[in-house]
Amino acid sequence: MTFQPELVGELNTRAFGDELSIDHLKVFAYEGQDTLSKAFTYIVDWSTAQNGITLTLIKGRSYKLLFWAECKDNKAYQITNNGNITVDYTEYTLGGFTKMKKMDAFYGISSIIVGPHVSGVRNVSLTRPFGQLNFMDNAVPPVVGTHKAMVTFHDIPVQFNPFTGKVTERSSNDITFGFADFTTET
Repeated sequence: MTFQPELVGELNTRAFGDELSIDHLKVFAYEGQDTLSKAFTYIVDWSTAQNGITLTLIKGRSYKLLFWAECKDNKAYQITNNGNITVDYTEYTLGGFTKMKKMDAFYGISSIIVGPHVSGVRNVSLTRPFGQLNFMDNAVPPVVGTHKAMVTFHDIPVQFNPFTGKVTERSSNDITFGFADFTTET
C-alpha cells in the first residue's frame, strides 16, 4: 500500500510558523481496537515522503496509521506505544518565536483492514493539531531587544489522542513562556 502524504492546501493561517521547518515524517502503525499497540515505526525525510510512502502490511490485519510531520530537531513531542502524542515544553519556554517555530507539526490518520484486494494509493492530508493564541501591543511597535513578554498558561494540554482528537492529560503545573523577539506581522 502506498500513502501519499500532503500538507492541506495553502497554509494561510495566522500561525507564526510555516511548513518550511518540516523536514521529517514519522509513520506509526498500531493494531487493536480500544487499546492500541504499536506494531512498527517508519521514518523518512519529508522531501522523499511527498513522493509517497510504500508500506508492506500483513493480510488479514487491521491497522490505524498515524502520520506525524515535524522538524527533525524538535525535542518537544513523543509518540507513545498506545498512540498518544505527548509534549514537553521545557526546552521551548525561553527563546521566543524563533525557537518555537521548531515546534510546528502536522498530523494525519488513516485506518485500513488489509484484505486480498487492498493495494494502490491512498491520500493522507496532514493538518496542525494545535491552537494558537496571538498577543499584541498596538500602542508601541516591538523593537528587538527592548520588549519582553511573559505568558503563563494554566492547565495546558500535554497529551492528546490523534485518533479521537481528545486531550488525555493536562499539566498540573503552570507553564510560562518568555519572548524577547517578535514576529514582523502587523
